Amino acid sequence: MDTATFLTIIIILVALILIAVGAYLILLLHEARHSLKKVNKMLDRIDNVSTFVEEKIINPTANITNIFTVIKEGIDFFRDLKQTVRPKNDSGKNYDDTD
Repeated sequence: MDTATFLTIIIILVALILIAVGAYLILLLHEARHSLKKVNKMLDRIDNVSTFVEEKIINPTANITNIFTVIKEGIDFFRDLKQTVRPKNDSGKNYDDTD
C-alpha cells in the first residue's frame, strides 16, 4: 500500500468521524433547546405566580382593613369548597347535617 492510498483512507476516516461528531452535536443542541424551552415555561409560570401573589395578596394587605377582607374571602372560599366536597345522601341533605 503506497502513501497516497494510506492518506486517502485516513482522510476518509477522519471525515466520517467529523460527520458523526457533527450529527451528535446537532442532536445535543436540539436536546438543549428543548430543555431551555421547558425551563423558560417554568420561569414564566413562576413569574405569573409571583405577579398574582403581589397583586392579590401583598398589595391589598398593605392596608389593615384589606387584611381582614382577604381573611374573610379566604374563609368563605374554604367554606364553599367544603360545601361542594361534602357528599349528600338520597334525601338531599349532607351526611353530617343533624337537622
